[in-house]
Amino acid sequence: YGDHRDLHRVDRRQRQMCIREAIIGVIPFKDSLAGPITIFQLTSYTAKEGIVSLLNFISVIGVSLAIVNLLPIPVLDGGYLPLLLLERLRKKPLSEKAEYILTRLGIAIIGILIVLVFYSDIIRMFSKS
Repeated sequence: YGDHRDLHRVDRRQRQMCIREAIIGVIPFKDSLAGPITIFQLTSYTAKEGIVSLLNFISVIGVSLAIVNLLPIPVLDGGYLPLLLLERLRKKPLSEKAEYILTRLGIAIIGILIVLVFYSDIIRMFSKS
């Protein structure tokens, strides 16, 4: 049990350092993006390391998705929080047209992010070959 606890502590410290470095810009933005291709490759590699590593990796993916979901992009949960605050300050709801425009903007932003992540994955995949 001692080995697993030590390994878990090291994994936790490494995750915290990676997250902090990605946020403050030590890790380049393009290197901090991982799409389905990279996630599949990392999951395969991590699964070979053992169940503890795999479960830790899955937890990091879950936390990452939660953080992305809280970004202030319309359509995501984080995008609704500022809108609810705005409606509360104005004491009236946004017009349907404003909601429609913000929803379309959010979908466009998410579409651009999807393209960037896939592009990053493909570039990473071919640059390692």
